[in-house]
Amino acid sequence: MKKSFKLSESELDVMLALWECNKPIRPSALLTMLQPTHDWSISTLQTLLARLYDKQAVDYYTEKRFRYFYPTVTKSDYALVETESLIQQLDESSPVSLMAGLLGNATLNEGEIGEIEALLEKAKNDLKD
Repeated sequence: MKKSFKLSESELDVMLALWECNKPIRPSALLTMLQPTHDWSISTLQTLLARLYDKQAVDYYTEKRFRYFYPTVTKSDYALVETESLIQQLDESSPVSLMAGLLGNATLNEGEIGEIEALLEKAKNDLKD
């Protein structure tokens, strides 16, 4: 099931770090991961995690008095929901114009173009099924 929620820039930074972890993590370890780019205190991070919990973007379990947080939505599912939301917000737009806009400013290598072609071919095959 797709979860739909808006994330602030800071919340997205926390989610990106959680997705990178691939396992539940304590806030103190997460803060260490975020330190190179964010000068947050532990209480700031805990506030962000609480907001993400309220949005059902993360969950946690407690073990030996420590909380371990993990994302409840995958990065790809979040990207899909956000992309669909953007297309709806630009109601005169279409997936084709969005793709054209994205590709118009991109510097793609041959491998990336091949990946896009494979995705389009999969979409064509899914239509046939």
